[in-house]
Amino acid sequence: MGPWMPGSSSSVVIRRLQQHDLHLYRAIRTEALATEPDAFGETLEAFAGRTEEELRDWFTRHVGARDAVILVKERDGVPVGMCGCGLYHLDPRDGYLWGMFVSPSARRQGVGAALLREAVAFLRPLGVRRMRARVTASNRGAVEFYRRAGFAVGPPEERLREGSEIPVHAIELDLRDLGRAGARGA
Repeated sequence: MGPWMPGSSSSVVIRRLQQHDLHLYRAIRTEALATEPDAFGETLEAFAGRTEEELRDWFTRHVGARDAVILVKERDGVPVGMCGCGLYHLDPRDGYLWGMFVSPSARRQGVGAALLREAVAFLRPLGVRRMRARVTASNRGAVEFYRRAGFAVGPPEERLREGSEIPVHAIELDLRDLGRAGARGA
């Protein structure tokens, strides 16, 4: 299958993953961890090392929650981007964004911005005032994407994961300042 091109005749949708979509989540998460190993707190080895039961239990909790969702953008049933979002457990007025990934063949085509708009649309009715996330300092494209979307990017402080030297920025987006359309067109 060739790269996705804007304006092609393919069917492109964003939707919430459901219980029966574990295979789609596994495919896009595996691609994300293999393609961008220094962008996520989880490693491909750790993800691949989960038992089927562990992965299914984790997935069920995340797609079955009222206050969290995993969004995927698909082209003809194949995931080309994903992110998760939900209420921040320490302060339910804050939301979190995690696992944002766009397949290399679909980058710079509005996939990330569309996923971000959907995440904002999910969180706003829950009363969320601010969305938080983390982004690795070395991923300049992602840092700029979040800046264009209106996120405040803090200085690099903590490390990506135990044993890593990769610094991460804490980022946040004040949802109260956004227009009705959600995040700015990043």
